[in-house]
Amino acid sequence: MRASTKMRGADVLVVGAGPAGLVAAETLVRGGARVTLVERHAFPGGKACGGGITSGAWAAAGLGGTGANSSVRYFDTLEVHTPLGRAEVRRAAPFLATVDRRAWAAARIEVLRDLGVDVRLGVRLTGLADKGATTDAGAIAAGRIVAADGSASRVRRLLDLPVGLVLRALQLRIGRELDVASKLGCKNPAIWFSPRAFGSGYAWAFPSTQGLRLGCGVSSRSPAASRLKPAFLAWLDGLGWDPARGRLESGTIACGYAGHRFGRVSLAGDAAGLASPVTGEGIAAALASGAEVAREILEPGYSSTIIPRLAARHRRTHDALLFPALSTPALVLAPLLLRVPRVREAAFGRYVL
Repeated sequence: MRASTKMRGADVLVVGAGPAGLVAAETLVRGGARVTLVERHAFPGGKACGGGITSGAWAAAGLGGTGANSSVRYFDTLEVHTPLGRAEVRRAAPFLATVDRRAWAAARIEVLRDLGVDVRLGVRLTGLADKGATTDAGAIAAGRIVAADGSASRVRRLLDLPVGLVLRALQLRIGRELDVASKLGCKNPAIWFSPRAFGSGYAWAFPSTQGLRLGCGVSSRSPAASRLKPAFLAWLDGLGWDPARGRLESGTIACGYAGHRFGRVSLAGDAAGLASPVTGEGIAAALASGAEVAREILEPGYSSTIIPRLAARHRRTHDALLFPALSTPALVLAPLLLRVPRVREAAFGRYVL
């Protein structure tokens, strides 16, 4: 990517050090822009997230192939559970990985600092100004702003954009000091469909280098959203796991895309509402959108077609799954349907790879 010569010397403020913000900042600085990155957390990467990443996003995340990496675990098997039973979906090569987001973010931040990005951790954006933005540590001059500050994006609120569709999630983070993976038999990533408990949502178990993450998520438009916590606790009890033996986290995943270019402000990742409303997976979309908004800034004639496509990709499926007459048979019969090669490959191509 080659930056416009007019870009050199300009300031771009990136808000948020999640996947979208880190990729945007790196793309911008490598393209010749001066970049300031602010992140409200002193140690970014600790959000309630299963940390799952699909094979299509590995390169963009800078994770390489399946070689040694202390913050990543790769898997060639996904387990699917429903009231009708359990199925294993396998492929010849790893297609899923779980990432320690905190370690990954720390490593990428060091790369950005080496490239000359002005990284300011523990700094909270408080407002937008004509020539930049204000923070709790003072004003920052910037000609352009990339908002990658997550589902609860302050920049999005300052732009008075509707929140739109969100997924509500709960997660129990269990440290590796507890041998929970062998106790529960969770050696591979697994998902549980239970329309009675989670509606069109699902529960998950994601092993990682840091232990195990047990969680669940449902659409805010589903009746199951109002009873998410008791359903989650009942599911944990069914697994035979005491929620006191872990750290309970909650969060939202934004899926309500309402555009990403607003004058000199661009939105990326969850701040733009680009997570999948079907799977809740947002890392791949965050990485792609971070690179795309950076390219739009570096190349004034470029207008991304990738970002709107990301927003629309799974929306129709989500809306269909809100109807129990459609979702219940499809989710309960998943183990049987996934045994059909053509169905399995179609599902993988659309939702996993």
